[in-house]
Amino acid sequence: MGGTFSVDSTEGVGSTFAFDVVMDIAAADEAPAAPAGQPANLAGLRALVVDDNDTNRRILSLQLESWGVQCVDVANGAWALATLGAGTTFDLAILDMHMPGMDGQELASRIRGLPRSRSMPLMLLTSLGAPPDSPDLFDAFHTKPVRSTVLRTMVATLAGIDQVTVPEATSPVDAHSVLAGATRPRPLYILLAEDNPVNQRVGRLMLENLGHIVDIAGNGVEALEAALAAEYDLVLMDVHMPVMDGMAATRAIRAQLSASAQPRIIALTASSLVEDRTSCTAAGMDAYLLKPVRLEKLAAALEDVPQRQPDLVVVADRTEVVAGDRS
Repeated sequence: MGGTFSVDSTEGVGSTFAFDVVMDIAAADEAPAAPAGQPANLAGLRALVVDDNDTNRRILSLQLESWGVQCVDVANGAWALATLGAGTTFDLAILDMHMPGMDGQELASRIRGLPRSRSMPLMLLTSLGAPPDSPDLFDAFHTKPVRSTVLRTMVATLAGIDQVTVPEATSPVDAHSVLAGATRPRPLYILLAEDNPVNQRVGRLMLENLGHIVDIAGNGVEALEAALAAEYDLVLMDVHMPVMDGMAATRAIRAQLSASAQPRIIALTASSLVEDRTSCTAAGMDAYLLKPVRLEKLAAALEDVPQRQPDLVVVADRTEVVAGDRS
């Protein structure tokens, strides 16, 4: 196609791929028609996601939750069977093919043997292109990675939901209104303080899908420096970080900023012990969210955050400051 392709990769950090290609501009009469609508609303569906890879499982759950699907994700077949055996019901299950101990096909066979789950729609995802040895066990099959539009269509089909012609949400603000039940768009200026690169990417994805503007800090020192340099509406503060932990960073922010400049600070922690919650409060944190953070929990927590800069608006996929300077 006469273009170029390049990659910049750093071991242990990640890779950036780039390409450029020259294309002709289509004539007006050749332009494709705009889509008439989007899949039917999937809100309220319940899905079981089974994948031994933590990152794959979390990203898949995030995609589903962004459409209003309630997800339970587990790391292996034994947990999946225990969840189903406890009486929990789902509208569909999405199974990874290659898992240690019990692969997707064996798990599907055992699910079909459970009276309450015998007719539950099952989707199989695999990194190999070959179909499963027992295709009759599954209602759908797809090779990884699954495009978001394809996944949504497959889920709607399995759940028996027809396509409808409704105006398609064109901005993250629209998605925020649907997910969180907001009566008006409220883009917030948020600092996410998190040292784990995967959690950073997942957190940014969740927040931006909810229509907010996000900066990232990799440790407590960076979080403190960012909070002193910019007027954030909210700081999502991981409790355990290198260099300076979230507790120390919060105490420093509370000590060094004036009362009128204080952001709301929400702790991110994997601990649900009462003493740990008390420590968060004592450090100056306003609330806490348990890890792994669910989209609906995050959206609900953000609804309580006052917007300190009402002149900040989101237009399509870019941010504009109507008055004042955010630097």
